[in-house]
Amino acid sequence: MTDGPRALIAHEWLTVIGGSDKAVAAMARALPGARVVTAVADRCTVQELLPGVEVDTLWTDRLPGAQRRWRPYSPAIVLAWSMYQADADVLLTSSHFAARAAATRFRGPHLCYCYTPMRVAWRPDLELTRLPPALRPVVNAVLPAVRAWDRRTAQGVTAFAGISSSVVERIRHAYDRDAVCLFPPVDLPRFLASPRRPPFGYFLAFGRLIPYKRFDLAIQACTEAGYPLVVAGSGPDEARLRAMAGPSVSFVGRVDDDAYLGLLAGATALLFPGEEDFGIVPVEAQAAGCPVVALGRGGSLDTVSDGETGVLFPEPSVASLREGIERAVGLEWDEAVLRRWAGQFSEERFAAELRSFVTANT
Repeated sequence: MTDGPRALIAHEWLTVIGGSDKAVAAMARALPGARVVTAVADRCTVQELLPGVEVDTLWTDRLPGAQRRWRPYSPAIVLAWSMYQADADVLLTSSHFAARAAATRFRGPHLCYCYTPMRVAWRPDLELTRLPPALRPVVNAVLPAVRAWDRRTAQGVTAFAGISSSVVERIRHAYDRDAVCLFPPVDLPRFLASPRRPPFGYFLAFGRLIPYKRFDLAIQACTEAGYPLVVAGSGPDEARLRAMAGPSVSFVGRVDDDAYLGLLAGATALLFPGEEDFGIVPVEAQAAGCPVVALGRGGSLDTVSDGETGVLFPEPSVASLREGIERAVGLEWDEAVLRRWAGQFSEERFAAELRSFVTANT
């Protein structure tokens, strides 16, 4: 891409290192010479994720405390993206909130890599739980206008790519637009190299302890059945989850990379009871040879092969999850099959498909 069109990647914010932020770093590596612009940036995060990449920020980056708490500035971020004047031959927006509005004044090819249509507009059942109760009626009142604005910004997109089959369908529903499916990259080598350590004596739940991830289902299912469960992670839902946990459930808090690999190595299976747009953790588990018991919705429909690399249970209920666990216990798992399946989500595959997507639409 150094001899091709000048690419600009517009990403929502760079304040912590999450899945979308890792995807942006992979985009920049796949498109050498591309610049990045973001609404708010933590300098340490930028230096770690994007060394050597030119990163610009919008005026919202100068708002007090924005790097620590961007949510109060959401209206300002929407405005800032709408005012932005992109200088590039091709604009690639990395969007799940308002970055797509960076194309408002742009007349070249606009390609959108969509993690999901704006969650607060199209999945208020998930997003409103993160807001203080007093604010929820206010947000509900403005949702029709927010949806109309979001749908309007989608009409100027040259081509969409969604991160999973589920997101592709959401794009079609929300915007009446087609999209290709382009799975995000997962950092696989360290998981593929991690050995398994039988006998496997516990199930594992890993991630940030927040309500929509439904760790409560895993805890209740294992408490009722007496299955050993290790919960690794921290978050605002921790006190509630600890209160419902029985003696077979243990909490180990936030763990580093080595401890995470060790937990995967000894787990009977990873329990993944929430609905995610894609879900990197199940791919990591399978790359480490650990099967997954996941809710059969959202990204898990793409990332878990039912009966071969894990079990998909149909309903977000304790009974359905327990049936999934019991099915997983009764199956024999081929570690080589799990690791080979996970290999399709590599960064190398992502880079090749991203370059093809850009070339086909510019």
